[in-house]
Amino acid sequence: MPADRCEGLGLAFSATGLGAAIVDTVRASRHTIVDVAEAAGVAVGTVSNALSGKGRVSGSTRARVAKAAADLHYVPHRAASGLPTGRTMSIGFRFGHDATVPGGEFFIQLLDAAAETVGASGYGLMLRRSGDPQADLVDAHIVVDPAESDDVREREQGVPVVTIGRTRLDGVPWVDVNHEKA
Repeated sequence: MPADRCEGLGLAFSATGLGAAIVDTVRASRHTIVDVAEAAGVAVGTVSNALSGKGRVSGSTRARVAKAAADLHYVPHRAASGLPTGRTMSIGFRFGHDATVPGGEFFIQLLDAAAETVGASGYGLMLRRSGDPQADLVDAHIVVDPAESDDVREREQGVPVVTIGRTRLDGVPWVDVNHEKA
C-alpha cells in the first residue's frame, strides 16, 4: 500500500495504518471507569455514583474516587455516559453538498462555533458526509446549506434537524442570514 507524506511534518502513513495507530493509541492511553475503581478500591457503580453525584456515597469515598480519577486523568467516555438514556451524546454536522467542508473562512468558523457550543453542553460533534445513511449514530443533525432532500432523510428517521440556510419544509427550524439587513 502506498504511503502518503504529511507536508512539513515528514510523517509517512497509510490510511489503514493511520487508523490502526489512532485506535491503538486511544486504547493504550485512555483510562476507564474500571481503572478508577481499582485505584480507589471501590466498585465500578460506586465510581459512577461518586463522579455523577448520584446515589449514596460517603464524603471520604467520594474524595478517594475523585483523587483516583484526577491521578489517572480520567475523563468519562461520552458515549458510555449516554447509555442509560439511550443517547449517543453526539450531534451530526454536515453540509448539503458533496464537499465534507467547503472552502472559505465562514464554513471553518461555523464548524468551530458548532463544536464549541455542543461541547459546552457535553456533546461531541460528528462531521458527516452528505449521503451518509447512519442517522442513528447521532442525537440530532445540523445541516448547512440544505437541499430539500437533505433534511427529509433525518426527519423520516425520527432524528431532530436544524438547518443553517433556509429549507422549504414546514416544521424544520432554520437559521439564515438576513440579506436585506446585511
